[in-house]
Parts: sequence; C-alpha cells; structure tokens
Amino acid sequence: LRVTLASVGIEGDEAVDLWTALLTGITDQQISNDPGGDRWSRLVPWAVDLFFDQLRSEP
Repeated sequence: LRVTLASVGIEGDEAVDLWTALLTGITDQQISNDPGGDRWSRLVPWAVDLFFDQLRSEP
C-alpha cells in the first residue's frame, strides 16, 4: 500500500492511516447496513477522489 501511494506522490503514516480508515469505514458500513446493495460502495469513487485531491494539494 505504501509503495502504491508513494508512486502517486502520497507518503507518510498519516496518509496510510487515513486511507485505511476511509476504505474500511465504508466497507464496514456497506456490510453492516446494506449487504447486497450499493448505498455505501457507490461512494468509494467520490471518497477516493477527495482523498487524493486533498493529499496531493498539501505542501
């Protein structure tokens, strides 16, 4: 994961922690609250875009 994120210019423990929390949180919500549906999983592209946009803009 660290190598993949670093390959697009995102490094550091906090970035990895945030990525993990973001995606495991969405996964947990999907499994717990809408198994078989897409209520939470459809938010993944948006969440990923927000993550990368924010971290790429940091100095």
